[in-house]
Amino acid sequence: MKHISRLIAAGAALGLGISLSLSSLAFAAALNYSVATTVTLTSPAISLTIASGSVATSLVVNTGTVVVVIPISGTFTISSVDRALGYSGLVGASANVVSTCVSGTSQLAITAGTLATETITITPSSAACTSTTSTGGGGGGGGSPAPSPAPSPSPSPSPSPSPSGSPSPSPSPSPSPTPSTLKNGSLVKLAGSGTIYLVVNGILRPFNTPATFKARGLKFGNVKTLSASQFPAASVGKTVGYPSGTILKINGTFYLVSGFTVKGIPSMAVVKKLKLNLKKAITVSNDDLGDYDDGGVAK
Repeated sequence: MKHISRLIAAGAALGLGISLSLSSLAFAAALNYSVATTVTLTSPAISLTIASGSVATSLVVNTGTVVVVIPISGTFTISSVDRALGYSGLVGASANVVSTCVSGTSQLAITAGTLATETITITPSSAACTSTTSTGGGGGGGGSPAPSPAPSPSPSPSPSPSPSGSPSPSPSPSPSPTPSTLKNGSLVKLAGSGTIYLVVNGILRPFNTPATFKARGLKFGNVKTLSASQFPAASVGKTVGYPSGTILKINGTFYLVSGFTVKGIPSMAVVKKLKLNLKKAITVSNDDLGDYDDGGVAK
């Protein structure tokens, strides 16, 4: 960080102890898979295996996809013996994915970059994989499973005679909620899951702790439960932290929350200028924080 020298000098005089790197503010993984774990899809009706040692911040199993948020530098590995696995959503410049197919088992090993978490959608294809290995990097691209042999063409069926009379049209189903139809600021959760999401400009941002939920003055009674078919999993974004104006104290270091960033407090002069009350600082650990960006220093 370009502000390191200034922060250390000011922090030493004030006793604020400025941290050397805001990368430590990334929240720790909420899911640590110590043993291989099976998740089941319904369309197609197959099982996927999450490898032992995988980590994730959150995991949503939909009818035909799995959406996982992988913490900074974390690795998540998933495999299928039934279908080739594809992925989308890899954006970090230093993120990486290795796709392999061994004896008909398709496996994705996804590693998040060192600067940001990764929200990945994993989708099975319509057929088993063929033996191959491929590697993908970050930068906005997604991945496709290894190509499967093309099936033999089927003969076209003879046309059937049209029935007399016109059939009655079937009623159109009610549209499911999408990120654009969910009201900004509303609270939603997936049926059967304890994770609550805040809708922010069409993006679902999960709360990583009850403390950050309560700090925003929100009520659990206002949370709307959505079914798996209604849940717009592809729009899951970064986690929600404490609200703007909150002062956080982490290992003796004071930070000011501003939107979705945190700024180091470098001196008592800045404390007086911004009329901050350090006595109201909330002492937290790195695991209690949301997915903040580095906002530099408060001025």
